[in-house]
Amino acid sequence: MRYLFCIFSLAFFFSPAWAAQMTCLVVGVTDGDTINVRCGQPDAYEQIKVRFGAIDAPESRQPFGQRSKQALSDLVYMQQVQLDCYKQSPDAQRKYEQTEQQAMQAQRGLWSDPHAMPPWEWRKK
Repeated sequence: MRYLFCIFSLAFFFSPAWAAQMTCLVVGVTDGDTINVRCGQPDAYEQIKVRFGAIDAPESRQPFGQRSKQALSDLVYMQQVQLDCYKQSPDAQRKYEQTEQQAMQAQRGLWSDPHAMPPWEWRKK
């Protein structure tokens, strides 16, 4: 199984023309920022693990981890997705950082917990 670091988009999300793109079927959701996709023709498909770029969702065993995984699964499981794979986009990074700040300020999701620990700190423990 190959592993890619991607920004993904469904048809109703975004699809930048400057990125390498491929259309795949989501066949599994690992956690809130990682999916397994099947790309190619049915007789010769390749399964790839995709880690979303520019975001960091709660880990599976972290508070809100299962809710994060389920929310992503509700959106993409068994759906065709467009993968836009490239290194890092400063614009995408800024947008996700702004969205994270808004969630923190509004105390949504993980940030509703008064003892919330960011996923990147949780992994260090």
